[in-house]
Amino acid sequence: MSKYGKLSLALVGSGLLMIVVFLLGRTPLRAEPRLQGTVQPGAVVINEVAWMGTTADYNDEWMELYNTTSHAITLTGWTLQATDGTPNITLSGSIPAHGYFLLERTNDTTVNNIPADQIYTGALENNPNAERLTLYSNTSQVIDTANANGGDWPAGDNGTKSSMERINPLAADTDANWAANDGVTRNGQDANGDPLNGTPQAQNSQYQPPATPTADLSVAKTGPLTTTAGDIITYQLTMSNTGDITATATWLTDTLPAGVTFLNSTPTPSTHAGQQLVWQLGDVPTTALHLITVTAQVSATATGPLVNHITATTTATETVTGN
Repeated sequence: MSKYGKLSLALVGSGLLMIVVFLLGRTPLRAEPRLQGTVQPGAVVINEVAWMGTTADYNDEWMELYNTTSHAITLTGWTLQATDGTPNITLSGSIPAHGYFLLERTNDTTVNNIPADQIYTGALENNPNAERLTLYSNTSQVIDTANANGGDWPAGDNGTKSSMERINPLAADTDANWAANDGVTRNGQDANGDPLNGTPQAQNSQYQPPATPTADLSVAKTGPLTTTAGDIITYQLTMSNTGDITATATWLTDTLPAGVTFLNSTPTPSTHAGQQLVWQLGDVPTTALHLITVTAQVSATATGPLVNHITATTTATETVTGN
């Protein structure tokens, strides 16, 4: 992908006006939690909550956890608690890598055709006194929450008995990250053998994959605001990677306008042919910044406006290319 910057030189009386235009951008990061001695927040999330029960019985509530990592995680000694004290579940067992952990209230017929990973007791309050749920590790570290800001449940439907599903398991517990099951993508049966409006032990109907991490090169050019024909000018090129991954095999190209002659630069260009200066910068890590100083001379007969362009390219994926 490529990035472009623009330097404009406009003739003002006997001088030349230099105008710098540049844009900045950024791309969201997707970070996978890893187990390194202790479990990190977000490694396991509260992924689905059937706070309304099922069509068979409103008492048939169930919840589901999801492991966002590539490692199995032991849940023994963890707790899933509501702020009012009910339910207060001490977990046992483990959750597989990128797998689910199904909790069914009272008995294993709540989700009739899928075995529960654990049975619990204690009712979930419905709106307007919805629960605030917190998942704690065995060291009492907060791992995740659901409806942490209180108020009504952010999603789910008591009329259709549609579960509350997390949209992006790697995103935080916000109201916008929850939605009701769509009634089309479903899994499991209730105690009467009818389909659940939910997806226990399966990907949520409202799931949206997280964005793929990308590089994001930003370029800019600065120099004197005015100059006169025949003058020597010095300006600076900057290039940074504000993305989430390394920008590989990066090149920076500065094309001088006719009427401007290159004299020297620090560092020296990798290639110089006519008006085109090229720096081969290799791999550029995130947050890295490259600074190049260029000296050139304006022709004694130059007329404006004169425009030159900066182009940055990388073999890495970019989604924002206007900066």
